[in-house]
Amino acid sequence: MLVEKHGIAPQVFRHLRIENKASFSLFLFSMKKILFLLLACGPLLLSAQKTAGKVKYIAEHSWTKKIKYMNYLTPQQIEKMTYAWGHDDVWKEVSELYFSPSESRYLDSKEQVENYDWTSKAETYTITRNFDKQTIRDHVHIGEKKYVVEDTLIAQKWKIMSEIKEIAGHICLKAVTKDTIKNQTIVAWFAQDIPVPAGPERFCGLPGLILELDYNFGALVITASNIEFMQPKPEELSLPAKLKGKVIKDKDYVALIKDFILTRVKMENYPFWGIRYN
Repeated sequence: MLVEKHGIAPQVFRHLRIENKASFSLFLFSMKKILFLLLACGPLLLSAQKTAGKVKYIAEHSWTKKIKYMNYLTPQQIEKMTYAWGHDDVWKEVSELYFSPSESRYLDSKEQVENYDWTSKAETYTITRNFDKQTIRDHVHIGEKKYVVEDTLIAQKWKIMSEIKEIAGHICLKAVTKDTIKNQTIVAWFAQDIPVPAGPERFCGLPGLILELDYNFGALVITASNIEFMQPKPEELSLPAKLKGKVIKDKDYVALIKDFILTRVKMENYPFWGIRYN
């Protein structure tokens, strides 16, 4: 059963799916719970709907949890890598999302998390979405090569669940999707009181702003730590006209990622040195 969201680029939600009648009943039950919580917070919250601003995200990576899902490694190899990297198991990074009803831009931040002096942010990575024009324009890297991905916007296929939780002061609903190429299950938590189909990384297409992404049950968790509602400047929502890198389609980018991972797997190396895990 398709879920249609009126008012903000309905075509973005064409891949949104609630699997069956039981799931739909749970979805409706969750909506009732969210409505109750919103009403309990008073009329000021209901009237304070915001659709433009900037989100600061904190990404927490776990080496050992990432290694756990490398199913081509033997248990002995996993144990050896866990022992080697376990003392530096967790590290954190900062990223930013500028959003409006029609556009979004996600990029790595130069800001560092307190007490963390290491970062991998030398890479090229900026993601833009135009929800009105239904287009994407991303500046990315694979290994040492840079690419500009320009194509039609196709959102992930989401399954909405019944759970809810609070993130950064907003009641969020759970949705799940899978990345079969990277062998990842991704859980998103989105805020329906911020009715913009944007999100961090390359994820979008839910009826509300994505405030958290959880990859493979804690291997990587990207969580909104602060939301500033304001009108972003045009340059904060778009990429420069001229960028270094070969212009390719999204299917070409996916094929390059798949080939890179397969090559690393054959060498029994960690596949996410040279590409992003997320």
